Amino acid sequence: MTQDTAAAGGAPGIADILAGTPLQEGLLALHRTGGGSDPYHIQCVFRMDGPLDADLLRRSVVAAVDRHPNLRAAFVDRGVPHPVQVIPVSAPLDWEVVDAVPGAADPAVAAAEFRRPFDLSAPSPMRFRLLRRSATRHELIFTAHHIIIDGWSAPLFFREVMEIYEADGDASHLPAPAPYRAYIAWLAERSRDRSLARWRERLGEGTTPCHLSAAAAPGDAASGDSTDRTGSTDRTPGPGHATVEAALGTAATRVLTDWCRAHRVTVSTATLFAWAVVLGVLTDRDDVVTGTVVSGRPPEVPGIGSMVGMFINTVPVRVRLRPGDDAASQVEALHRDVTEMREHEYVGLADIQRQAGQRDLFDTLVVYQNTPGGDDGVRTTSQGVRVTPLRTADSTHYPFTLVPAVVDGRLTVRGEYREDHAGRTGLPVRPERIVRAVTALLEALPLSDGTALARLGTGFGAGDGDGGG
Repeated sequence: MTQDTAAAGGAPGIADILAGTPLQEGLLALHRTGGGSDPYHIQCVFRMDGPLDADLLRRSVVAAVDRHPNLRAAFVDRGVPHPVQVIPVSAPLDWEVVDAVPGAADPAVAAAEFRRPFDLSAPSPMRFRLLRRSATRHELIFTAHHIIIDGWSAPLFFREVMEIYEADGDASHLPAPAPYRAYIAWLAERSRDRSLARWRERLGEGTTPCHLSAAAAPGDAASGDSTDRTGSTDRTPGPGHATVEAALGTAATRVLTDWCRAHRVTVSTATLFAWAVVLGVLTDRDDVVTGTVVSGRPPEVPGIGSMVGMFINTVPVRVRLRPGDDAASQVEALHRDVTEMREHEYVGLADIQRQAGQRDLFDTLVVYQNTPGGDDGVRTTSQGVRVTPLRTADSTHYPFTLVPAVVDGRLTVRGEYREDHAGRTGLPVRPERIVRAVTALLEALPLSDGTALARLGTGFGAGDGDGGG
């Protein structure tokens, strides 16, 4: 393997110091206590076919990073009351051109980059590897710590990179991005005490933790998560994780979408409710708690939709299932609850859980996938380079994560789970049974009007809910 190494940037100098977001504080704490193991990386891989100019691509990445200086942040949590992100005037770009080894497995370089840890106290925890397979075929592998960028931001960033590439490395034609500092200022203006009181009221003191995995231990799910996903590419979990999948057909997806529209709820809320029912079956509870990832992009902040950085947050959702009541009305009630809590979703998970008198309320997560702009990311530049997103990889520390997404007109439900070295999951049933149960309930929901939840079914077929692994 041969490597060409390039660096951009200059001597350190501080451009800004910003408070860390609640999720950034949680990710930093996990990083410090992880003993070298930190799952919160995000990786995007792009195939590039045609006469690629590697140096122009590097300069285009540098120009895009310059537009979003918060991507250069280093994180400091020692000697300060609260963690801060220190943004240097410039920082070297970790960029390498790597010649592919003939016969090597395609994902080998990407997997190695995903596993390699970052030093979050150093600026710019991200790296780029351009894998050169031939003169006209390359793969760009972007790996970053989730502390600086979420899954909604990643496609926005690469859209800018390619627009700058088409302009021969010049970013001056692009509109000036809204400053990340505006979002941090918005956070500082929130009435945190009011929001904490609202969470205390919503969760109730003494809420019993809801753990699905027998392997879950105190402290295992105590922090935030950064698993926002883009929906345009094949997505794979990080090392140590595996995935299973089930899907509704296009007709069933249309029926569910129409039903949700008629009841003024979202497909994401319907999926969250179906998951709550399955979680209740697996834990033998009518009162369940799961985590969900929220976008964290307040519409009142100008330009928030096009900002690049870390905005998402993880918050708990408590669902009190009422077996004797109409299932459809319970979905509507859940939608109202989620909507009412939206203005309070910025609060850090650890602080929210303390309002319930707990540290580990849940060990499962629901992440509804979306893609900004709704496109698939494939584009051909004016220079004749075709760019195709291949895959996005990330992972969490939670034992089980449910990832619903509408792809090509079908609602797909993925289950991502941790495996130990022997392939054990610690889950009460096999993961594929879990995702099948969720999709079965989603198919049944449009028939639930006037039907008690208990008569809707559990989603598990014969043998699926027997507790067997």
